[in-house]
Amino acid sequence: QETDATLKDYVEKVKAIVGQVNTAMFSYKYKEVADNAADRNLKWNVVGFICVVVSLVICYFTFVYMSSNTNDEHFLFGAAARGVMVMIALTATAHCFNQADKQGKIERYARKIEMELIAFDTFVENLPDEEKQELKQSVVKRIFIDRDNIIDESAVNKGNTVVDLLQKILERISSIGAAK
Repeated sequence: QETDATLKDYVEKVKAIVGQVNTAMFSYKYKEVADNAADRNLKWNVVGFICVVVSLVICYFTFVYMSSNTNDEHFLFGAAARGVMVMIALTATAHCFNQADKQGKIERYARKIEMELIAFDTFVENLPDEEKQELKQSVVKRIFIDRDNIIDESAVNKGNTVVDLLQKILERISSIGAAK
């Protein structure tokens, strides 16, 4: 009986250690996801900033062209072509910042889950077994089953008017400037 009790203690200790290792392994994977999303977010922001610069350069040369070539027979064609190039550059800018926003949401979600997984065992350590099981079930359900709140695609696609897109661009540029 004494050996059985000692063996049960060892089994419980091993279960606790294995549980902590599994939790650490899961949280590490979420950390990897968050880090990768942060890298993609930065890359999309850089490309978006480059698109803004390209848009501004094209706008400048369009205004120079329009002010100096008013008597040219191909004036309207040149102005329209440059206007199309500006619209393409602005569309690319808006797309880049939309993608950066999506990657930011993925990063925040993964970091949230990572922190919950890391802190969970410590948080429930002193709770009764019934409450531990209830909490574990609710956390597992929220993380792996009720995943509707990961990225709200409908929210990402709302407000794609030109004014909203330009406002997003200006906000993103000002946030990049403020971060420096």
